[in-house]
Amino acid sequence: VFTMIRSKLSLIIEQLSNKEFEIIKDSLLCPLLDGKKHHLLLFEAYAKNGTKKEDPSRDKLRANLFKNKISDAQIRLYMSELYKIISNCLVMMHSKNDIYYQDQVLISRFMHNEEHKLFDSQFAGAFKRSENHPFRNAEYHEHIYDLGLLEYTHISSSKRTRDLKIQELLDSVDLIFFSKKLKQACFAVAHQSVYGQQYDYGLLNEVLKYVEDKNLLKHASLRLYYSAYKM
Repeated sequence: VFTMIRSKLSLIIEQLSNKEFEIIKDSLLCPLLDGKKHHLLLFEAYAKNGTKKEDPSRDKLRANLFKNKISDAQIRLYMSELYKIISNCLVMMHSKNDIYYQDQVLISRFMHNEEHKLFDSQFAGAFKRSENHPFRNAEYHEHIYDLGLLEYTHISSSKRTRDLKIQELLDSVDLIFFSKKLKQACFAVAHQSVYGQQYDYGLLNEVLKYVEDKNLLKHASLRLYYSAYKM
C-alpha cells in the first residue's frame, strides 16, 4: 500500500485546535513572530487542504499563491520558516498559561542585575506561588529545587550576605530522585505483571529503606508512590 509522505508543516497545522488556529492566524504577522505575508498565505493554503490528509502540491502553491515567481527551493524555505513560527507560537501559548515557567524565566533574567529589587520581588512571588502548586509530585520538588538553585546562584555570584540554603538544595535533590525512582518502579512492576518482562531495579531497595528510616513518607509524592509500589 502506497503511503503519502507528509510534511511536518502539514502535520503540525492539522493537529491545531480551532482556538490555536485562530490565535496563530491573527498573530502570524506580528513582529514578535517575524511572520511575513507569504507565511500567512501558505498557512491558509495548508489549512484549507487539511481535511484531505495530504500536502497541497508545491507546484500548485507556487502557481496559485506566488504566480510561479519563486522556485521550489524557495517555497520549501517558506514552509520551514512557517513551521518554526507555528512552533514558537505554540510554546508562547503554553508559557502564557504556565506561571511556574514564567517565574523561572524572569528570575533567570533578573539574576545578574546589579540592582536586586527585581530579583527579590520575582523570587518572593515565585516561592509563594510554589506553595499553591496543585500537586506535591516529583515535578513539584524539581520546581522547588530549580528556584533554590537560582537563588543560590544569584547570592553566590553577587556576593550578597544571605544564607545559601545548601542543605535545602541537597534535600530537594533527594526528594526528586526518590519520587522519580518510586514512580518508575510502579510503572515497571505494572508492566512486569502484564508482560512478564524482568527489570533490574538498581538502588530501589536502598531507596525504600532510606525513605522509611528518614521518615520521608510525610511527603505526599513519596507516600503515594511508596504505597502504590507496596500494594
